[in-house]
Amino acid sequence: MSSYGIHKSSLFHTFTRGPSHGRNVSGFSLIEVLVATALLVMIVGMIGFVFRQSSMSWESGTRRADGISQIRAVAGAIERDLRLAVDAREFKGLSQSFGQNSLEFIALADPDPDNPDDRALVRVTYSGGKKVERRANRLQCSGDTWNASGREVRSILLDGGKQGDPNISFSVPDGYQQGDGLPAYVTIEADIDVTESFSGLTVRSKGPSEKGSGDDIVAK
Repeated sequence: MSSYGIHKSSLFHTFTRGPSHGRNVSGFSLIEVLVATALLVMIVGMIGFVFRQSSMSWESGTRRADGISQIRAVAGAIERDLRLAVDAREFKGLSQSFGQNSLEFIALADPDPDNPDDRALVRVTYSGGKKVERRANRLQCSGDTWNASGREVRSILLDGGKQGDPNISFSVPDGYQQGDGLPAYVTIEADIDVTESFSGLTVRSKGPSEKGSGDDIVAK
C-alpha cells in the first residue's frame, strides 16, 4: 500500500512526481533577441544623433550671436572715431590711408576737462582681420609740423581666438585715391564662419534569414 507517492518497498522513501499536464513553457528565440537588440540600438543611436545635432545647432547659433555682438562693438568704435576725422592734408607732417585691412586717419581728440576749448589731434589706426586692434597717438604741433606727443595707446577690440569670431575688412567708394583726402564713407565688412560638421548613423541587422538579404533592418 502506498500513499502520497511513497513506495514502501524501497529501503528509502522515494517521492515520485508524474509529468505535469496543462503547463506550457515559452521564451524568446535567438532571432527575436537579435532583432530587439538591433531595434534598441537604432532607437538609442537616433536619439543620440538628434541630441548631438540639436547641441551643434545651439552652439552655432550662440557663436553667431556672439559674433554679431562683437561686430557691433567694433563698428561702433570705428564710427565714433570717423565722425571726428579731419583731413590730414591740412596738417603738415600728417598722413592718412584707407585700405582693405587697415585704417589710419587723423581725428579730434576728446576734449580736456580742464580746457574744453582746446581740442588736440590724435592719429587713429585700426587693423582688420580676425584680430582688430585700435592704436591712438596724441599729436602736438612743433613749429609748423605735427608729431606724436606721447606714448601709443593700444586696445584690442577683437582677439580672434575662437572659432566663429568675425573677420573684419574695410572698403571705400570705387575710384577713391589715397591722395583725395577723406573718403565719402567707409564700409565695414564682417564674415562669420559657423560651419559645422554633421555625421550620419547607420545600423544594420541581418534579419530573420541571417544572410544580409532583403529582410534587413537598416537605419541611416
